[in-house]
Amino acid sequence: MTKTIPVIDIFAGPGGLGEGFTGAHGAVKFDVRLSCEMDETACHTLRLRKFFHLATGKAREAYYEAVKHPNPDGTLARQFPELWAKAAARVLNIRLGDNNRRNELHSKIKSAIGGENFVLIGGPPCQAYSLVGRARRLGIGDTRKNAAELKKQREEEFYQDEKHGLYREYLEILAVHEPAVFVMENVKGLASARTGADAAAGSVSELILRDLQNPSKAVSDNPHLEVRPWLKGKNARYRLISLSAEQIVSLGQSDMFAEKSIRDFVLRSEVYGVPQARHRVIIVGIRADLTGEIKPLKKMAAPTSARAVLEAMPSLRSHLSKGLDDAAVWVQAIREQAAERLTGAGYGLGIANWVKDIAGLAATRNSGSQWYARSPKKIKDAEALQAWLHDPELNGILQHQARGHMSSDLARYLFCAAYAEKHERSPKLSDWPSGELRPAHRNVVVNKNGQLEASGFADRFKVQGIGRQPSSTITSHIAKDGHYYIHYDPVQCRSLTVREAARLQTFPDNYFFCGNRTQQYHQVGNAVPSYLAKQIAERIAGFLKSAF
Repeated sequence: MTKTIPVIDIFAGPGGLGEGFTGAHGAVKFDVRLSCEMDETACHTLRLRKFFHLATGKAREAYYEAVKHPNPDGTLARQFPELWAKAAARVLNIRLGDNNRRNELHSKIKSAIGGENFVLIGGPPCQAYSLVGRARRLGIGDTRKNAAELKKQREEEFYQDEKHGLYREYLEILAVHEPAVFVMENVKGLASARTGADAAAGSVSELILRDLQNPSKAVSDNPHLEVRPWLKGKNARYRLISLSAEQIVSLGQSDMFAEKSIRDFVLRSEVYGVPQARHRVIIVGIRADLTGEIKPLKKMAAPTSARAVLEAMPSLRSHLSKGLDDAAVWVQAIREQAAERLTGAGYGLGIANWVKDIAGLAATRNSGSQWYARSPKKIKDAEALQAWLHDPELNGILQHQARGHMSSDLARYLFCAAYAEKHERSPKLSDWPSGELRPAHRNVVVNKNGQLEASGFADRFKVQGIGRQPSSTITSHIAKDGHYYIHYDPVQCRSLTVREAARLQTFPDNYFFCGNRTQQYHQVGNAVPSYLAKQIAERIAGFLKSAF
């Protein structure tokens, strides 16, 4: 009989990490019994997903029908109140660090794990490590003369900084509940974040690696923290494991805690079959009393391209953000914008031909909807990812709807996609013609040679799905605009849909994101790719099978 291991998911977002653990196939089965998240809309998404995982028979059929319509969570709560209550009990809408609810949090975790060995997953938001400016603003003296004193002082400041509070909450949960394994995820920038102006002052990453190995000491011994009565007698230590290693890691009780650099823990998602260049720090901590072997993640021979994932989706057209959503009006807006902003030879991009194609195909395409009654095609050369994403029972596509764009941005998207089609890269600002087409941003200027320059992002408009490349990192900024997420097809003249972004984040196609479209994009951008999480979970499952 397959052993079931409880999982507690904190800073859960919409559930990317948790989904990977729930869907993992391995020597043990994972059961995400509690997901903690501060964003209320993401909690709606989590409850709906919990319902999906608990549902069978008529309840599962009802899910597939409900997600075709607005507010599926409310519909299912009315139809299946008992099952919905069970799903809802697995989600805690809470801001970690709220002293008024601290006992509630620990009680919920204790109840969910039921005294069993469990896995803690989740990563404190990256703001917890944005401390570079803080140390420099202090204006403390020459680090070369009193490095040891300054290092200690900067460490104390690190613990006092309010941004560090969420990381401290993570440590406290480790110290109080002592999971068998934890998985902590954070941004790659953690590797270079520092508490001082130079190496002598000490890096954030050094502190974090030290704290994670001995969380009880990190929480209870710091003079700036209240000593929690429930920490007495707790002193579990952890070995930190990188799953990007080249060999199997064997853990014995006599093993010492080897020194590591935070860079050892950086996972490049595209190496593991995710069609996205997302580089994140993933630290696996294993409680020191456990022994066994843990295998590294298996690297792919070649990355899965973003285009392979996107071209499997039905083609859409964008639409105007203001006014009537009519194909003829949309085509006319593109014609006018192209004539006004993309004149002459079309900068050698064949703009006139693209406009003709747009006009010819517009009548056969719509801008999509929450429920699109067509299944996606198979993803070429990615059987494992295809199996993870596709649900044959869904018989359609969720949340594949183009967002509206200003007419001026239609011209920019057309230019960028046409440029990428010809040059196999997105245009930098220096590749843009000056004049009306250029972005009207304050940091964009024309130099003496007539070229555009920017003090910030030189690739503010970026095309996804070029050649065989993975996409850029999907971030929460996609909720604000689609400039960094332009579809590769000039004829579609649009940015990515919620579903396309979710596919690049490797959420299964039956995953429904609650809230308005901006909130849906925000959830997708904040998540961990669930296909990567699945692979991490399967490696941990193999270890736990031998450890218990």
